[in-house]
Amino acid sequence: MSLVLALPAGALVACLVCALLVRWGPRDQPGGHKVHVTPTPVAGGLGVWAGTLVAVWLGQEAGGGGAWMAGGPVTLVMLASLGMALGLIDDIKVVPTRTKLLLLSVAAAAAAPALRADPGFLPVE
Repeated sequence: MSLVLALPAGALVACLVCALLVRWGPRDQPGGHKVHVTPTPVAGGLGVWAGTLVAVWLGQEAGGGGAWMAGGPVTLVMLASLGMALGLIDDIKVVPTRTKLLLLSVAAAAAAPALRADPGFLPVE
């Protein structure tokens, strides 16, 4: 599979998993400080996480090594996993918005050097 198709394939997986979660996944019940009046689907971050894993895996398969394998994929999966875990924790017990923003910002800043933009490895002819 072409590296160019890895991202759309990951997006498709994300959409499918999110659709399944909307239909059969966990729900946040209304009440208390919540503004919704009907049960609301949660855990959509699982779909984004699954799509990211698929896109990274297919990208590695298509890339054949080189710059693509130089730490970026592992860093991207770790960053996506942190975001997914934080989202699940927030679904169970509310995490303050500023705390989430701070944690994800620090993680993204720490990951940025490994996720350098180097399109030279793309197999585009």
